[in-house]
Amino acid sequence: ISDYYDGNILKLSFDGQFSPLTVSGDYWDVRHLAFSPNGSLYISDYESLVKIVGVAATDPEDFAPPSAAVLDALPETLQVPDDTPEPGQTLTLTASGFDPFEWVVITLQSTPQVLNTVQANAQGSISIPVTIPTNVTSGSHTISALGTTSGVGSRTAITIPGAFNLVALDSPKRLVDTRASGGRFGSSSASGVSVLRLKVAGATTVKGAASGLPATGIGAVAMNVTVVDGKDKDGYGFVTVYPCASASTSVPDASNLNFAGGQTVPNSVLAPLSADGYVCFSVYGDTHLLVDVSGYVPAGSGLTALDSPKRLVDTRASGGRFGSSSASGVSVLRLKVAGATTVKGAASGLPATGIGAVAMNVTVVDGKDKDGYGFVTVYPCASASTSVPDASNLNFAGGQTVPNSVLAPLSADGYVCFSVYGDTHLLVDISAYA
Repeated sequence: ISDYYDGNILKLSFDGQFSPLTVSGDYWDVRHLAFSPNGSLYISDYESLVKIVGVAATDPEDFAPPSAAVLDALPETLQVPDDTPEPGQTLTLTASGFDPFEWVVITLQSTPQVLNTVQANAQGSISIPVTIPTNVTSGSHTISALGTTSGVGSRTAITIPGAFNLVALDSPKRLVDTRASGGRFGSSSASGVSVLRLKVAGATTVKGAASGLPATGIGAVAMNVTVVDGKDKDGYGFVTVYPCASASTSVPDASNLNFAGGQTVPNSVLAPLSADGYVCFSVYGDTHLLVDVSGYVPAGSGLTALDSPKRLVDTRASGGRFGSSSASGVSVLRLKVAGATTVKGAASGLPATGIGAVAMNVTVVDGKDKDGYGFVTVYPCASASTSVPDASNLNFAGGQTVPNSVLAPLSADGYVCFSVYGDTHLLVDISAYA
């Protein structure tokens, strides 16, 4: 294992693999190789003994993935900070119980692929960052940590979410038109019916034609919902769209469309479905309703629906009006979305890490324009002073209440900003994340 000319030897790592090592640029007739308990390698020839510290393999490429039989026998006790990591995400794994100074191999078992290696400390513990490969397939996987001399180790299951994928229909399909069937409805309607429950999965159109929506496997649908000749109640009216197990499912504290007397108002909605493929439309007021679906997100394809829309912002209750021309002079609201609670202090269902974007409905309430116009821009922000993009998500004039749906990317630390030109109250309701 020596090279006469270059003084190189091949180091023998704990797993029996070889990689090159230079020893003082001299030729060595190696008689013995030995590892000490502290991880040092001793080599000797006829007259000399040389100690080289830390020469065990340190690159993942120096180790072959342990066999499936070995890894399958490990206890499922490995702790990871996030068991649904995204491709490319870095996690820090911690484990103990290894021999002091032995090398530990971290393996993505299902690939199989060595993600990293680390030498245990004197107490037999490790803490090591590992990055999920960007080309890993979605679904169930196993991460393991195995000591290369002791055989001690552990493993845990993780789930890689699928990439966000919207399947477009060949054309938008109308599933509801209460002008032709069903009639007006809402809390103040003559019928007294305030909720319409619609089977979306496998639905046919209002004319009885196939919609192209499969009967199973839909996580959410992209729809346009239109209030036609909406009649408000007590000065306002609104529609809430939400997944529902029945027509009596509790209506979330959220809204997707807002209207006043006589208005016809549309809005796009990314609507999660219930487990059996239904969505409900609750109307405060009295209206006809149109529902047109243009595409769907397959279940498990990267979009995680909340059990119902969650309200994270209502400046009418807390914070007050804001905008460039508001009395407060504050034009930007910065909101921590990742791990957020609702305006009522309840859990939102949004995880503290691993969110790339959220599906939200943003509503301007009684917006007051500046110089004849007003608008809201939604954007990821590292701070409230992050530059506002040259873009808009909602536009309003004096006194209007205007909603719009937004697929909003988050900053690296889970924040989004709302910049207002003008002066308004703001509502923010979130229904899903990716």
